[in-house]
Amino acid sequence: MFLLVAALILVIVYGIGRLTGRYKPKSYKAVTHKEHIRYIPKKGPIKAPLDEFPTRPPKEGEHITPEGELVSD
Repeated sequence: MFLLVAALILVIVYGIGRLTGRYKPKSYKAVTHKEHIRYIPKKGPIKAPLDEFPTRPPKEGEHITPEGELVSD
C-alpha cells in the first residue's frame, strides 16, 4: 500500500512538472567564467569569446546566438 501511494505521488509531481515546463529541455548551458556564470548555446560552434556571452539565461521566446547575442525567436 505504501509503495502504491509513493508511486502515485511521484507520478503527480512529475505530471505537474511537465505541465509547468520544469523538465523542458534548454537550448543553452551555464558555464562558470571567472567569478560569474555565462550562458552559451548547447549546439553549434562558439564564435565569440566567453566574455561576450550573456550573464543571464534567455527569457521565454529568446535564444543565444553562437556570437553571444540574445535575440527573439
